[in-house]
Parts: sequence; C-alpha cells; structure tokens
Amino acid sequence: MKLYVLRHGKAGAGLPWPEDYHRPLTEEGRAEMRRIAKRLRALDIAPQAIITSPLVRAKETAEIVAQELGLGKVLRVDDRLACGARPGDFQSAVAGLNSAMVVGHEPDLSALVAWLSGATAEMKKGGLAAVECTAVEPNNGTLLWLAPPKLLTG
Repeated sequence: MKLYVLRHGKAGAGLPWPEDYHRPLTEEGRAEMRRIAKRLRALDIAPQAIITSPLVRAKETAEIVAQELGLGKVLRVDDRLACGARPGDFQSAVAGLNSAMVVGHEPDLSALVAWLSGATAEMKKGGLAAVECTAVEPNNGTLLWLAPPKLLTG
C-alpha cells in the first residue's frame, strides 16, 4: 500500500471560532493548498481514496486536493481521524485499499508515520509524507519522502 499523509493547511486561530472543530483554512491556507494540489497533480499522485478528519480545516484541505486531482467521488470523512486519532484509527480507515491519502492533524500524523516506518517526522501545515508498506502495521513501512509545503508550492 502507498499511504500519503497530508496535514491540513494554515487555519484561523482563536476567535471568532471558540470551538476548535470549526476553524477554517485562512485565505493564505486555501491558496497554498491549491498550489500544493496542483503540484500533486503534476506528480501524478492519485490515491484510491482520500480520507479526512471531520474538522473544518482538514475537510477544506481534502476538498481542495480532491477537486484538483479529480477525486471528489472518493473523498470521505471519517470521524476517527479527528484530533487525537491513533495509528489504529488510520489503519481501520484505510483497510482494504491499495493506496490512500489521509488528511488530519498533528501530532497524530507524525505518530502515524513513526508507527509505520520508525522514522521521525514533523508534519508542517500543508506537508505531505509518502509511506510504502505491505500492510498498515507497526514498523512495516518505508518512508519514501516527506515534503514540507515550501517544496510542494515551489
């Protein structure tokens, strides 16, 4: 399986979103994610499914990427991927797929990459990692690459 791990883009902070769940991407975050999504299309990244956290900033990120990649029909929201998701939650979310992109939050995504590959990763907002694994299980994967947003927007 090839698993793409994408952290949501830059989001608004604090008020007027007293609930973290509802914080949307900023205009800068949306623009950056559109540039990143165009780069992903140029790299022929086309996962079988895009699975996102239900939080607004992650959903908006996933929607931008799905639209640019022409994958709107395979985009799905999974409540297990909200803040605090554990590697087993991601494991369940991608079960049965040959390739997938998960969109979520820190520190959950760095923990997932480490769980799969043993590699230490710091997922910047808009950053993307690619992990190849025979099964979504601990220490079963290889971190192929980790790209910060600056590399993807170049």
